[in-house]
Amino acid sequence: MSRQSFRTRELKPGDLEYLADNLRNADKQELAAASGNRNFLSRLSVSAELSDSVKVVEAEGVPLLLFGTAAISKDTKAVWLVGTKRIDAYSRAMVEEARQVLRHWFEGDTNLLRLMNFTYAKNKLHHKWLRALGAEIMPAEPVGTRGALFHPFEIRREAYV
Repeated sequence: MSRQSFRTRELKPGDLEYLADNLRNADKQELAAASGNRNFLSRLSVSAELSDSVKVVEAEGVPLLLFGTAAISKDTKAVWLVGTKRIDAYSRAMVEEARQVLRHWFEGDTNLLRLMNFTYAKNKLHHKWLRALGAEIMPAEPVGTRGALFHPFEIRREAYV
């Protein structure tokens, strides 16, 4: 799909409900493993509330992805992303768009040195996406209410600026 097939925009009413109802199975598994909670609308709402920036990527007027960042320190932000089942049709274009967004974040904030978070150890597709974006994925460790294994990951400034 071409870049013109989708656009990045602000979160608007109805987006969280749509995304919660249409999450990829991999995202459902990761959210449940991290929190022990299968109320995906609640999890997305909390994530959006706690974030400095939240964006939606849509195609043909329908949300595909929800992503955001939250400051951890002066030079580090947590980054997160969930997607719908339709994302597979746009995966190659999404990697290119994500690289542009990352470059924009690092260029726009000279203090930002790294983006980080954790990815569910069983979620091999997410690991592939993260590596395509230049992330370093570290050894898994227990995280969340159930002690599920998650890999910490970092995307560093020097990969983009």
